Amino acid sequence: MTRTHIQASITIILTAALIAACSEKDDASDADADAVPDAEIDVAEDLPVESDDPVEEEPSCPPPCPSAPADHEVFGQPCLSELDCGSGNRCLTESVEVYDGETYVSWLGGTCALWGADEAGCDPDDPTTCPAGTQCVNFGTSEGSTFFGCVDACSFTDSSYNPLDWNCGCRAGYECNLNLEACMPGCAHDRECCEVWEDLNDDGVRDDGEVYFDSDCSNWCDADDPDEFPADDCMASFACINEGDPSATYHAECLFDSDCPRDSRCLNEVYYYDDETGEPYYPGGLCLKDRCNLFGRDCEAGDEGDCVNLGSTADPFYACIAACETGHGPEDGDLNPCRHPSGGPPYTCSPYDTTRWYPGTANDGLCFPAMVPAADPDPLFSACTVDEDCVSPKGLGSCLSLMEKPPLCAAFCNQHLAEDIAICGAPDTAGDVAGICALDICLPVCDTVRGDVGANGCPTATGLPDLACYPNDDTYGGTSHVATGGTAPAGFCLPACTSTADCGLLWSGAVSCNTTSGVCG
Repeated sequence: MTRTHIQASITIILTAALIAACSEKDDASDADADAVPDAEIDVAEDLPVESDDPVEEEPSCPPPCPSAPADHEVFGQPCLSELDCGSGNRCLTESVEVYDGETYVSWLGGTCALWGADEAGCDPDDPTTCPAGTQCVNFGTSEGSTFFGCVDACSFTDSSYNPLDWNCGCRAGYECNLNLEACMPGCAHDRECCEVWEDLNDDGVRDDGEVYFDSDCSNWCDADDPDEFPADDCMASFACINEGDPSATYHAECLFDSDCPRDSRCLNEVYYYDDETGEPYYPGGLCLKDRCNLFGRDCEAGDEGDCVNLGSTADPFYACIAACETGHGPEDGDLNPCRHPSGGPPYTCSPYDTTRWYPGTANDGLCFPAMVPAADPDPLFSACTVDEDCVSPKGLGSCLSLMEKPPLCAAFCNQHLAEDIAICGAPDTAGDVAGICALDICLPVCDTVRGDVGANGCPTATGLPDLACYPNDDTYGGTSHVATGGTAPAGFCLPACTSTADCGLLWSGAVSCNTTSGVCG
């Protein structure tokens, strides 16, 4: 695995046993009584006395987990090799490592799973590719292939969506990952919860210079350790509990989870970066709190974060993240609501669909890395190869490819940015505009709706894709916006389609392509 494979938490427990019996019987107390000669004993008195009091049953440990999926007969079971898992299945075998006096164990006792590269694995977007009782997990990329596996499923919440504080549905030594709802290797010890491991030589072993430790960290591992917990504590989550930095906000730079607010994590430069360029996705790190729509996991006052759906409507993923009001960017200096991380590009307030925000927020943007152009960038709606080719108003520029066609310079926008900031272009003296905010991006305008490609008023230039003129109404882009004082154009330009397949890349459903106008539908 490359270092892009985010290391799952691992456990110190070295036994392959499952969960030890942990109930404690009450000691019986003898009643004081005078000795009675054997001859005087009434035999009937030795018989059990009937009682209306309910008989207390020994509690099961762990208790039943009614919200967890039914266990798969093989997947999730301990294993030593593929022979223990049945034909076609794999064994994720236990691995043990000792580093700097601490013991790390991954996949305690081994676990049976489906495992494969690319199409040979499962599909996280298609639950039917995994058997009932399991979840499809992306295990990262190695040597050009992405590996997927079906692992034992679990439940992070009860039936009322209250987060559980134990590993419901998982074996001892495994945590129920709150996002995957799958049983993944749990933490080993408190120190592991304060570490970041960068496997620089990709050998899968912790070496000196690869492990960073936060000495001020107060995080701890909720492991079933009889040295730290009562011997009958069978309610461990085997997860790292992030106490966080009380002074941290979601705008803070971070390397460790402990640099972030409580219960959140750090999308740091070590684990989150582009495989091709080696550049981090979030320079300086970005704090995130998963599943803020659950009880007790909401964004807290003072953290300067809002709860936003970062997934889709059909598959939502709510998280607390640094929020802001759009309209300011890197060029605004101290007025920029987002930070300038050390040694990296600044962040900017990127517009985000307000229908995806959890109720109770007034913001309309999220802090994400700003696009910083190279010297003498090209204007909007010109041909480009990489983002840096393009002008970037408020840090929101992009070399954007739609329908897998050649890209052009664009910028992300919303009503406020388009109307008040004129991010898509200011009107001329006649009120004409060169750009319009439609589909949440700045697009060139046109005057001959559904006109022939090349003769519809859309720009044409070497390197630009052929552009089609779509009507500026709610048929396609919904509500559109131009700079205040500008006149709304008849249409806006998008790459021209050449087939129905092209249309499917941009519009949902089976949409036909008019190859003369290049307009879908």
